[in-house]
Amino acid sequence: MKNLKITLSLLVAITAAACYQDKGNYDYRPIPEVRLTTPLRDTTISRGQRLTLHPELKILLVNADTTTPAATFNPDNYTYSWKAYDRIITEMTPVELSVTPVLDTNIYLPVNTNPYKIIFAVTEKTTSVTREFMFNLKIQAGRYQNAWLYLTEEDDGTVDLIVRGTEAATGDIIQENGVLARSGFPHRGKGAKFIYWYTANYITPCIIIGTGEATGYIDKENFEWKEGNLVARTMMAVPQPVDYTFEKIVYYGGLLHWFDSRGSILPMAPTTGIMYPPYTILPPALTGAGYDTLRLAPFLAGATSTTGTNGQLVYDTKNPKMYLYKGSSAAIKTTLDALPPENQLPGHQILHMQYYTSSRTSIAAKKLDDGKYYRYLYAGSVLQPNPEEITNGQLLEQADYFECDNPNGFLYAVINNKLHAYRTNMDGTGAIREVTITNRPGIVFDPVSYLGRFTTITSTSSYIMLATYAGTKGSGKIYYLKPDPTEPLNLTIEEEITGLDRVKSLSRF
Repeated sequence: MKNLKITLSLLVAITAAACYQDKGNYDYRPIPEVRLTTPLRDTTISRGQRLTLHPELKILLVNADTTTPAATFNPDNYTYSWKAYDRIITEMTPVELSVTPVLDTNIYLPVNTNPYKIIFAVTEKTTSVTREFMFNLKIQAGRYQNAWLYLTEEDDGTVDLIVRGTEAATGDIIQENGVLARSGFPHRGKGAKFIYWYTANYITPCIIIGTGEATGYIDKENFEWKEGNLVARTMMAVPQPVDYTFEKIVYYGGLLHWFDSRGSILPMAPTTGIMYPPYTILPPALTGAGYDTLRLAPFLAGATSTTGTNGQLVYDTKNPKMYLYKGSSAAIKTTLDALPPENQLPGHQILHMQYYTSSRTSIAAKKLDDGKYYRYLYAGSVLQPNPEEITNGQLLEQADYFECDNPNGFLYAVINNKLHAYRTNMDGTGAIREVTITNRPGIVFDPVSYLGRFTTITSTSSYIMLATYAGTKGSGKIYYLKPDPTEPLNLTIEEEITGLDRVKSLSRF
């Protein structure tokens, strides 16, 4: 009887369910969805190259005719994001490239063996529904065939870098501003000291940068700073305290010579990257007693070869006389050698000393006993006879910048913001005179911020490089000046670069 009741109850329930009318709305419609008219395609570009993509978006109905938009796409109803992901380093924070519907920007992602995954995300504002589109982006090296490196300085001492050169793919001249800030270089304060491109180092080819805070380097391909790229972390052959805010570096005689503000010069062997103690030491054989520490003038010249009696010339400012450094990459030395008395040039204040052509040295100096000024020349480590008195040499003490051109050996100086040159007189003396720009007579330069020498990108001719700055951002200029080989007072402007900031040092690769 009990089983009969359960069976009747189930029957009633089933019958009631059969009589229920389902009045729900099952008239399903396709959902609008954002699509691309043309898919994004995998792309390869050089680091720093501009990438421009104009994706055309439309609204389609899922499961409907995909060739007919369901509605007009209104870009204002959506937000956008372009992000780059490293396919290998999965924990890498994505790099946001743009937040606009059109991607139009220079790509500064590091050169990578594997392509980056680029995701273009389109999000509807009202529903927060996101549609993502993906493509691969390969970043390749070698954007520049060659380039100038301009180290700049702001009024507050902030340092940055401009790269200007020939694009390998097109042959066009291109320019990148703000390179040092973008690189992540953390020591950009207290003014610009120097920039130096070096290819034969113990690390990969790099750009060495000195500021008032520190000296470090960034790589060439990515212009990227990495932890550990400080010269302060360079191995010392003999551990000791070192002032790593160097004033300048000179590559000469197969070594990198690092100048500090205390009158010391430290040699580095490029093949090993080991920095040695300063060679400001006189051994007992020269002092007759113990070791003696010198304070060197901030110049290095002489012969590139250290064989025989040759080597690099350096000048002691404590007991003024010339010495010889004969270290090499194969045999680093931390002491100096004496010169014969006739080559020591004692009792002078060195105003400028620089090598030119093959192992020749130009010196402008003041003789301390009579206060007169002279132009001296060395061939290798041998002082040449018949120095020329500079009749108005006192002007050189007002000079802000000096440069000796190569291969002529003409001496140039910026005095009271005007370019001057040393010229020999008929009577065997010489004088400092203002130069003439023969193809721009009467030109008045803005305040000068740099004077140097370099070969141009397109020529092996040596030019005098003059940088000026009028005081406002973008007012900087660089003039490529070519001396007349028979007349140091005559120069021509071969090229003028405008739209720069205040250039304080330059190099090139």
